[in-house]
Amino acid sequence: IGFFHRELGHLGRRLGAVWYHALPIRRRVVHGALERHFPAWRADRVSRVAAAVFANCASNVTTLLWATAEGRAPGDVLARVRFEGLGGWEAVRDRGAVAAVTHTGNWDLAAVAASLRGIRLAAVSRNLAYAPMDRTWSERRRRSGLEILDESAGLGSIMDAAGPGRAIAVVTDQRTGPGEGGILVPFMGEPAWTSTLPAVVALRRRLPLLTVMSRTEEDGTLVVRIGPPALPPDGGPVLERIREITISLGQTLEAWIEAWPESWLWLHRRWDPPGAARSRPG
Repeated sequence: IGFFHRELGHLGRRLGAVWYHALPIRRRVVHGALERHFPAWRADRVSRVAAAVFANCASNVTTLLWATAEGRAPGDVLARVRFEGLGGWEAVRDRGAVAAVTHTGNWDLAAVAASLRGIRLAAVSRNLAYAPMDRTWSERRRRSGLEILDESAGLGSIMDAAGPGRAIAVVTDQRTGPGEGGILVPFMGEPAWTSTLPAVVALRRRLPLLTVMSRTEEDGTLVVRIGPPALPPDGGPVLERIREITISLGQTLEAWIEAWPESWLWLHRRWDPPGAARSRPG
């Protein structure tokens, strides 16, 4: 299993190298963001980390296809994943929690492994643009017992799913405009449109928040770190509390990116181009 998994990693890295050279627009997005946020880096380091981002993204695909293959033994998958901070989840399991997840490491494999480990996990997911791929991807994740909540179904269905014994996984670092409930908050030193969904669900259901981030080690092991549970603040205007939580989640992610910059999905356009007009939040 270990040999086969390493071969999958090699395949992913080779595929990532192809993507890196074949997608110049996305490559410029990654290079530009790294240069702006790490101005002291030399050009060779920017290129090295950018290439690693593409390799990590491609390896995520090949590894998840392996992990979610029909008939795959759960032990095979769990042998490649190490959880840190599971005690935080155990402490709030009976109450339930909002898992604020990020595009770090292999986020899909982390969710699949958590489900295989016995954590009742419902992941709020955006639909992929290509419908056949979206159906295939969702079905593969469901094989592990992961519940998929379609983000387009609305806030009510997400609220209904939240509760005792279950973690609602909500991505915190996708660009989310004002029409989708996003607000403009500082992230990595620049304003970024950011989802308020984790904060809203936690506040309305009075659930603790758990931050979840991951990174892949040299031997291919995925390390998934679960932060300590934090209850949303009491008192004060609701909108201010939503903003406070959203900023705090972003700061936690910033610290992770500073430590492991190649683990984050820099391909997303998280920030407006310099000088671009910004609409006001709704």
